[in-house]
Amino acid sequence: MKKKMVILYIVTMMIILILVIFVMQTMGFNIIKQQTTMRLAALASSKATQVSSLVEQDFERVSLIASRTQMRDSLMEYEATEDPEASRNRMKDIIKDAAASVDAVRMVEIVTLEGVVAASTDESRTGRGVHQDPFFRYGQKSTYLSDFFWDPQQNPYYTLSMPLYDTAAEKEEAQHIIGVLRVEISLERMMSILGDYTGLGNTGEIILLSRDNNQMICLNPLRQCGNKPLQISVLLEDEDVFDAYHSVNLDGRQWGILVKIDTAEVMAPYQVMYRYLSAFMIGLVILGSFIILVGIRYSFQGIEKLLEGAVQFGKGNLAHSIEVKEKGEIRKLADSYNEMAGKLKAIKDRIENLSFTDQLTGIGNRRLYEEELIRMDAPRHMPLTIVMGDVNGLKLVNDAFGHHMGDQLLRRVADVMVKMCHKQHEICRLGGDEFVIFMPRTSTGEAEKQIQSMKENLSEVKVAGIELSVSFGAATKSSSKESIQETIRQAEEIMYGRKLMESKTMRDKTIETIITTFLNANESENRHAHQVSKWCCRFGTIMKFSQERTEKLVDAGLLHDLGKIAIESRTLNKAEPLTEKEWLEIKRHPENGYRILGGINQYKEVAECILSHHENFDGSGYPRRLKREEIPVESRVIAIAESYDAMVHPQPYRKEAMTKEEAVEELRTKAGTQFDPELVDLFVEKILTEE
Repeated sequence: MKKKMVILYIVTMMIILILVIFVMQTMGFNIIKQQTTMRLAALASSKATQVSSLVEQDFERVSLIASRTQMRDSLMEYEATEDPEASRNRMKDIIKDAAASVDAVRMVEIVTLEGVVAASTDESRTGRGVHQDPFFRYGQKSTYLSDFFWDPQQNPYYTLSMPLYDTAAEKEEAQHIIGVLRVEISLERMMSILGDYTGLGNTGEIILLSRDNNQMICLNPLRQCGNKPLQISVLLEDEDVFDAYHSVNLDGRQWGILVKIDTAEVMAPYQVMYRYLSAFMIGLVILGSFIILVGIRYSFQGIEKLLEGAVQFGKGNLAHSIEVKEKGEIRKLADSYNEMAGKLKAIKDRIENLSFTDQLTGIGNRRLYEEELIRMDAPRHMPLTIVMGDVNGLKLVNDAFGHHMGDQLLRRVADVMVKMCHKQHEICRLGGDEFVIFMPRTSTGEAEKQIQSMKENLSEVKVAGIELSVSFGAATKSSSKESIQETIRQAEEIMYGRKLMESKTMRDKTIETIITTFLNANESENRHAHQVSKWCCRFGTIMKFSQERTEKLVDAGLLHDLGKIAIESRTLNKAEPLTEKEWLEIKRHPENGYRILGGINQYKEVAECILSHHENFDGSGYPRRLKREEIPVESRVIAIAESYDAMVHPQPYRKEAMTKEEAVEELRTKAGTQFDPELVDLFVEKILTEE
């Protein structure tokens, strides 16, 4: 509102100011132009009259010279005499006397009808051919000529020429031309008229124009136009001058007087007045604007700040705070805005941080990785080394101890990387067990040293007893011409090559750790595993298995409950009946054990035995509902041995153990449904009897 009022006021005042100045300037300019034009027109008319009078006098003087040179005695004698040189000398004397008798005459000469100078006050011109000169051609045609010319020193002079007639002819006879008279007259008197600039200031000018072929030749001692014609528009159509033109009729020639003066000189005094007036009006606008601003400042200050806050809010600037001094509703609105913007800023910052942060490890996520690919691909980061990392054994840890333990392993790996990398390095988790490290201004050699330090620090950290291990590969982009995608591909190839060598050793170590952890988890499970393994060994001997098969059976008996390592101890040791969810978790332990061992070549057959050791003979077991011979013999053996041992020892869900006889009775009762009948008989009659 305030801005609109101020703008409206300023615009109104500016319009009024412009209109006033425009009207005054227009009216003043028109008045000054009219007065100046009238004054110049009067001066041009006066000068034209003076020039016309002067030229008429010159015509009379030239006519007097012509009358003297047209004496019959002089010309006719020149034609008939036996001594032409004497006649020419006499003619020269005549024109010299005539020239001396007339002021301002520069030269007089007589030209014969053949175009040859017969006599001249300038001896050098006598005998010269002038048949191409305009004055001669006009004189031949009985035409008078008057015009301006310039001598070799660029001094202008006025020329009058007229035909000479035979004065001996009878009056009734038509006169005929016997020659041409040409007289050059100095312009000193004319220039004194044109050079009087009284009343024209510093830029005023009076010019005599002789028009020829739509061009004008100007004569002005100050302008010094020379003998080059000027375009009419140059002198008559100048927008920056006031001018007036008055024609001069000189024996049929189109001459004229141009009087002009620069507009700037005429308008200079008035421009000063306009500047003072403009400054005064602008001062009024400024003063009025200041008064309005002061008047509405306090009434609109709070609203203006609220509007500014709304604009900043619309731009997403939630850090902007509104400070209002006055109390009342506006103050309450400002406080509410500040509180709302603060909460939204906190939420926004958190969302932005989450969008670029891996929630598990706290380092950059894949989105940040994609942003860094663009940012890092710049000359200032060269050489740029990209390190790709892949965690070894993560799947085994997930299968053995659960994903929560695998997540802990990934967090510890990320912690070590952050600790060992420099601040300018950017670490991102691409997903799963893959990491990438951007190392700007780092060579491959420097990166390899850092990788070695990270591997040493990782080996010192253990999660669930398992040593951390990561396979790294590094490649360097040294110039802008190289593709960053190619650098990433090279780093991945190196990483996968190293992983092939490192992962097997790491898997073996991890399996050993898992087995050791499982067997040492609690005393009851340790005893149970070894007892089942012992009975499996007896089965192998009685059933005459090969040594290799017997060893696999023994290992399977020892590790048949390995999958329980991923189940919470609270569930395993629960005395109350299990919930459906807990029971489903317990039933997955054969699959867990299979996943843990299935990826290791030396344990593949053992894993198959473990997977099926809870399958029932009648097909009602789990996880694949196999029956009879579909179930591996080793799995059927483990099922009998582990069930019998569980029955004769106390369990969390059963405090009192069965007697040997009760356990045997249970085996025989479930023979053919849960257990293989033949193997039950073999276990009862051979193995238990021996004990």
